[in-house]
Amino acid sequence: FLFPVARPLVELLGLFAAEGSIVTTKKGFNYERVVLSFGSHERDLMQYTLGLVKDVFDYRARPVYAHESARTIAIHSTALAILFEHIFQTGRGSGSKQIPPLIFNIPKSLQERYLVAYCAGDGYPSRVFTERLILHKGLSSEERRKFAVATKSKTLANGILYLLTSLEKSFSLGEVREQSGREIAVTY
Repeated sequence: FLFPVARPLVELLGLFAAEGSIVTTKKGFNYERVVLSFGSHERDLMQYTLGLVKDVFDYRARPVYAHESARTIAIHSTALAILFEHIFQTGRGSGSKQIPPLIFNIPKSLQERYLVAYCAGDGYPSRVFTERLILHKGLSSEERRKFAVATKSKTLANGILYLLTSLEKSFSLGEVREQSGREIAVTY
């Protein structure tokens, strides 16, 4: 596989950090797949993600009904699951996610695309980030609203802080204890 480190790949990695996981299926034999999970109201973001998967991997995925309020996109490929987890070093699930090392070694314009994609999935207000992602726009320096993200992964939170610092964005950090466990919140 040859994957140019370009906007579609970088955005897909950002969306994986927000919405993705590596899932092992045991049906006679083990295979792994990359799964991205969305709220059923995130139709635009799902369609955009499907386009990225097609552009980057030439793989035609389809949204799958998970339950009334959720849809998933599954990439049924052990090779791509290994690529995400071990080559890109994305982590496997919410607690182990991290920013792939390559993101810290690309132009700032692509680093911002990663951040916008991540925030489209896990940021607030997510609609703002989804619109900017789809329209290929960054965050305006005139924007004065506060934006927030939350993650269970301390490693991912530290990577986001480093990325925000390198992009010269101001931010604050907090830790929130939820019933489901600990979350780290970043506001910028």
